Amino acid sequence: MRTIHRVLAVLTGLFLVAGLTSVTAPANAAEKIAREITIKGTEPKPNKFVLKGRVTPPTGTKINAIVQFKECGTDSNCKKSWKTFRQIKTNNKGRYTQQVRGLRKGVKRVYYRVKTKPNDKYKGASSQAVYIHRIY
Repeated sequence: MRTIHRVLAVLTGLFLVAGLTSVTAPANAAEKIAREITIKGTEPKPNKFVLKGRVTPPTGTKINAIVQFKECGTDSNCKKSWKTFRQIKTNNKGRYTQQVRGLRKGVKRVYYRVKTKPNDKYKGASSQAVYIHRIY
C-alpha cells in the first residue's frame, strides 16, 4: 500500500511540475512579434504641428505608446537624450494622432518619435525621428 502511495505521489508531482512549467514559462525574445511604427509630421494650420502614424500589426484593441522629444540648439547632430512628451493610445486599428508643441526660443530643432514598450507578446519598437526646424 505504501509503495502505491509513493508511486502516485511521484506521478502526481511530475504532472504538476510539467503543467506548471508549460503555463508559467516566460516567452523568449525570439518568440515575440516585432512591431513597426510609422510617423509623419504635418502642419495643418500655421504654428500647429501634428504627428500621425500607425503601429503595426494592429491588435484590435488600443495600444499604449509614448511620444518622445529632444530639443537641439544649433547643430543637426543632436546628442541630447529623449524625454517623454506624452503618453498616447492608438485606436483599434493601430492609428494615432497627436498635436505637439513647436520650437521654444533659442531652439533650432525639435525631434519627435513614437515608442512602444515590450510586453508578453510584442517586442518594444520606436519610429524614425521627425523634426521641426527653424528657418530664420
